[in-house]
Amino acid sequence: MIKSKEQIIEYFKSGIKQTNNFRIGIEHEKFLFDNHNNKRIGYSKIKEMFAALLEFGWNPILEKDNIIGLNKGGKNITLEPGNQIELSGENLTIYMKHVLSLKIIYLS
Repeated sequence: MIKSKEQIIEYFKSGIKQTNNFRIGIEHEKFLFDNHNNKRIGYSKIKEMFAALLEFGWNPILEKDNIIGLNKGGKNITLEPGNQIELSGENLTIYMKHVLSLKIIYLS
C-alpha cells in the first residue's frame, strides 16, 4: 500500500535508464485503401499482402490460424485493431546529441 508521495517518486525513479541504455524505436501506422472505390481494404487483402511478404524472409505472427503480422530481424509489420498496418523498426541506440537534435527539429 502506498503511504507517501516519496514511495511514488521512488517507483518512477527506479525506472530511469542510464544514458548508455537509451533506445529509440519508430512506428508508422498506415491505413490502406482500395484505389477503385477509396474504401479501406478488408482483412482478405491484408492476408494477401502478408503472404506475399513471406517470400522475402518475413516470419508470420499468428493468432489461432489467422496471420496478424510479420517479423524479421527486430522489425515488425502488424495488423492493428482499426485494420490499419503498423510498421515498427528495431530499437536503436541513441546518444544525447541525437536527442538534442530531435528537440531542435521539433521546436523550430
